[in-house]
Amino acid sequence: ARPFILFGVALAPPAVNAAPGTPAAAAVVASRDRSLGRYSSRVLLQPWHGHQHHQQSDSSSSALPPSDVMAGLKGAAKELLIDFYRQNGGRKPEALLCYRATGDDSQGQQLLEHEYQALRTACLELEESYCPPITYITVNRSHGTRLFPADRDNQDKAGNCLPGTVVDSGICHPTQFDFFLNSHAGLQ
Repeated sequence: ARPFILFGVALAPPAVNAAPGTPAAAAVVASRDRSLGRYSSRVLLQPWHGHQHHQQSDSSSSALPPSDVMAGLKGAAKELLIDFYRQNGGRKPEALLCYRATGDDSQGQQLLEHEYQALRTACLELEESYCPPITYITVNRSHGTRLFPADRDNQDKAGNCLPGTVVDSGICHPTQFDFFLNSHAGLQ
């Protein structure tokens, strides 16, 4: 099997009542082995002015404030790629898979443009000819969508959708590859 590395990227803005100038916490985790059982991480603090930027901006609503993009991703990814290399007997990952947690569906394209380039640059800085395929997936866990089973055969005792239910048509984005995953049992 060809070795690949799995990245997870998330940015946690400061609390709503935090003092002005409070930084955001940015985190990256990456697999260290082929079984995806061991991970290394990097946590960085970065300036945050997301809410003020949104209020002051006269530009299009699709403009992404710089604070929503993980500023130190290139350096963190480079360190984690080196860690993978060392842990795997000098083998580089032949592919990168990156999951990026977001809080807003509209951020996906802008994050892709900035953070994909950071991952690509990290690879090229390690070796000029190192250009593995990169799959970049944005994940939004903060949605208000409720899913209901279509029939009794596909529900649990409480009437909720079964864990593992995937909805990939009907209510999804018309042009983007979009889906809803019910990853665990419902709370109600």
